[in-house]
Amino acid sequence: MNLRPLKNFWIQADKIFVQPTHLRFNACLISLSFFFLFLGNQLVSLTHPDEVFYAQSAKEMIKYKSWITPHLFDYPQFEKPILFYWLLIVAFKGFGVNAFAARFWPAIFGMIGVIITYWLSFILFHNKRISFWAGIILCTSSIYLALSRAALTDMVFSTWILLSLAAFYWGYTYTRHRNLGTILCCIFSALAVLTKGLLGLVIPLGVILLFLTYERNISYLKSKAWAVGLFLFSAIAIPWHLLMVQLYGHRFIDEYLYNVHIHRIFEAEHTKNNTWYFYLMVLFLGVFPWSFLLIGTGYRILKNFPPDKDYKRSFLFLGSWIIFVYIIVQSAQSKLASYIFPVFPALAIILAYYFDQRERVAGRRPLVMISSSCIFTMTVLLILFGVCSYAEPWVSCKSTAEVLMRLDSSDSAILVSKPYVRGIRFYTDRKIATMDMNGKDFFSPHPIPFLNTDQEVLQFLRNQPMTYCVVHKSGVKDLERIIPLKDFHVDYLDQIGDKYIT
Repeated sequence: MNLRPLKNFWIQADKIFVQPTHLRFNACLISLSFFFLFLGNQLVSLTHPDEVFYAQSAKEMIKYKSWITPHLFDYPQFEKPILFYWLLIVAFKGFGVNAFAARFWPAIFGMIGVIITYWLSFILFHNKRISFWAGIILCTSSIYLALSRAALTDMVFSTWILLSLAAFYWGYTYTRHRNLGTILCCIFSALAVLTKGLLGLVIPLGVILLFLTYERNISYLKSKAWAVGLFLFSAIAIPWHLLMVQLYGHRFIDEYLYNVHIHRIFEAEHTKNNTWYFYLMVLFLGVFPWSFLLIGTGYRILKNFPPDKDYKRSFLFLGSWIIFVYIIVQSAQSKLASYIFPVFPALAIILAYYFDQRERVAGRRPLVMISSSCIFTMTVLLILFGVCSYAEPWVSCKSTAEVLMRLDSSDSAILVSKPYVRGIRFYTDRKIATMDMNGKDFFSPHPIPFLNTDQEVLQFLRNQPMTYCVVHKSGVKDLERIIPLKDFHVDYLDQIGDKYIT
C-alpha cells in the first residue's frame, strides 16, 4: 500500500499552521463546533427528567402569558432565575415547541464558548496554535458535547462565566482596555446570576479575588470602573429577584434562596455522587478523548509550577479559576457533573499548552493527533446519530405519551413513576400524580400529588373510574401488590422502553 499520498497530505496540511491567521483558525473552529455541538440536535426528543423540566416551564409561561414568573404544573416555580426561560421562549416562538428549539441556545452558547476560549488562550499565551488546540480540545471533550446538546442551563451559565473571567483578564492584561474589561466582567456576571443564581457572582468574584491575592494586587479593585460595573450588575441582576420577593414573599425566598442555594450545600440530592473522588472522575472522563493528556499535565504541574516563568501570571489565573470552582462545588453535599463544568475552558487551555509543548519537544506533528481526535469524535457522533431511534424509547417519554393519548383522550389524571413525571406532563399536558413507594418527595417543590404509601395509591385510584398509569417495572409490581382484584380490573396495555402503560 502506497502511503506517500497520505503523508504528503499531512505535510501540506501542516504548512497551513506555519503562517496561521486568526481568521483561518476561527473559521475552522466555527465549522467544527457547528458539527460537534449543533448538527443533529433534534434527532432525539427531549429527555426526562431535566430537559422537559425547563421546556415545560417555558411552554407554560407562553400558555399563561407569564413573561416574568416561571411556571410548572400550572403553578409558579423558582428552581432557576428567568433568563434561560426567556431564551427558550424566543426559540419556541421562532422554531416551535420542539427539541431543536429547546437545544438551540445551549448549542449557540457552546459555539461562542469555543471562540472565547480561543481568544482568552491567545491573551494568555500569545500563541495562535495553542489557542487553536484549546478550542479543538474544548469542543471535542465529551462533557462539552453533551451539555451543548442538552436543553439545560449549564452551557449558557458556563459561557457567561467564561465571558466574565475573559473580560476581566483582557482588561487586566491590556491597560487601555481596563475599564471596559471590568465593566463587561460585571455585566456577564449579572447575566450568569440571571441564568443560574448566586454562583454567577460567587465564581467570578472568588476567582478574581484569589488571583489578585496571588498577584498581591487587591488594590486593582479600587478603580472607578468597578463602581460602574457594580451599578450595572445590580441594575441587571437584582430587579427580577426583588420583583419575585414582592410578588411571592417567603415562598420565593424558601424555594429559591433556601432550597436551591442553601439546602444543596448541606444535603445531597444524589447521595451516590457525594464522594471525595466524584469530581476527579468527572474531570478525567469529561475531557475524553483527551483524558490521556490530563495525567501527564497534572504530573508536570506538580513537578514544576509554573512551568514557564514567562507565563507565570497566565498559569496563576487558570489555576485560580480551577481551584476556586473545585473547592466551591466539592464543599457542597449535592454533587452533579454539571456543577464543575465552568472549569473546562480553563482546563482545555492548560491541556492545549502542554500538548503543544510535548509535541514540539518530541518533534511530532500536532495536527496529526488533533485530526485523529476530531475524526474519532465525528465517528462517535455519527454512530450516536444512527442509534438515536433505538435510544428514544428509553430516554424520552414522547413515544409513550403518543401511545397513551391514542388510548385515552380524557382529562383524567395519570399516575406516573417519579422519573417520568415531567416527561409525561410535557408530552400530554395532562394532570399528573406521582407514585414512588416508600420514596422521598422531589428535592424541589412539585405541586402535584405525591403517593408513597399503599393507602395513598389505593385512594387515588378509587377517586377515578379509570386511571391510566405510566410506570417502570417495579411500579408494575407495586400496583399488582396494592390493587385488590375484587375491586379493580387491570389491563397491561403496552411497554415502550422501560415504561409500562397500565
